[in-house]
Amino acid sequence: MKNLNEVHLIGSIITDVELKKSSKGSSWLSFAMVTNYYKKLPEGGLKALPTYHNLAAFGKVAEDLANNTRKGRIIDLLGSLTNQKYTDKSGTERYAVKIVVNSFSLVEENKEKPNPEGAQVPKDGDDLPF
Repeated sequence: MKNLNEVHLIGSIITDVELKKSSKGSSWLSFAMVTNYYKKLPEGGLKALPTYHNLAAFGKVAEDLANNTRKGRIIDLLGSLTNQKYTDKSGTERYAVKIVVNSFSLVEENKEKPNPEGAQVPKDGDDLPF
């Protein structure tokens, strides 16, 4: 049986996307994004429950992210999970999960247009012609 380490997320970038160079000249960047899970409330309606993700990108992907995205932009990405072990200032070993971005695409920003005067908007339960 094959193993699979793949992550697919669509969410908003919540930190600045700043390209950096390693001492050997390789491009990389780190950033964070948020995705929402929607929970149905007993009284009706939905509540957004945010999940925050730490991400990294390298090489051409990092350069493309830096050139084409910004804080607040929605992206669709494919990546893989990595675990990092580090020691904090108090000497405690800690672990962090990070997503390494393999590819991404920009999601068109949703700019809702106002309803033209007199336009009918169907409500839940209304009969639709299809």
